[in-house]
Amino acid sequence: MSGLVSVDMARAVRALVGDPAAGWWDDQQIYDFLSEAQRQLADRLPDSAVPELSTIQGRALSPPTASYDLPDDLLRIRLIVYKGKAARQWPLHELGTLSQAGASEDAPVFYVWGSQVVFPFVVTAGSFYIWYTRRPPDIGGNADPVLGAGHRPVMESFAVSRCWQNIRHETEASWWMEWFKSQCAAVASRYGDTPPDDGPAGDPRV
Repeated sequence: MSGLVSVDMARAVRALVGDPAAGWWDDQQIYDFLSEAQRQLADRLPDSAVPELSTIQGRALSPPTASYDLPDDLLRIRLIVYKGKAARQWPLHELGTLSQAGASEDAPVFYVWGSQVVFPFVVTAGSFYIWYTRRPPDIGGNADPVLGAGHRPVMESFAVSRCWQNIRHETEASWWMEWFKSQCAAVASRYGDTPPDDGPAGDPRV
């Protein structure tokens, strides 16, 4: 049943802070802290460590429109495939060099402007796909975490830190936050798929 894992995690947090009877923090506060913890993990860990957040969305192209809304739950783009070809992301700070790229449907590039993806060439009918890491939804009494069981103790440690911070017990809060950060670093080092620096836009060596 949805929510059973969340309830168990909230109990674990209460046990760690010595508040089993909910005298200091109500359930919603703890669920909010656990939700924040899940978002922190999504931000801090490489994509391969959070496969539960990976998704794909297909979109139809509508010529001559070159700009398309990004998914509402997008956290970061992993890949865009335009008509079967991987498109290269162009950095915003190098838009001035875009005219040199020779961008076209045969050599697609894109850039992100606000909440939209932009294809800076003549678009024709077809489709494109976005592979992306999504923002995790909130945790609650009826909504379990999206991330797997291996991440739960780390999320609980973050929630414990936030509980202590909430009542200004800064020493305890700091200790638990440092433990949370160390566990994030340990997980990230095991996966180690930080995207490499692929050089400046248009670099012929790439």
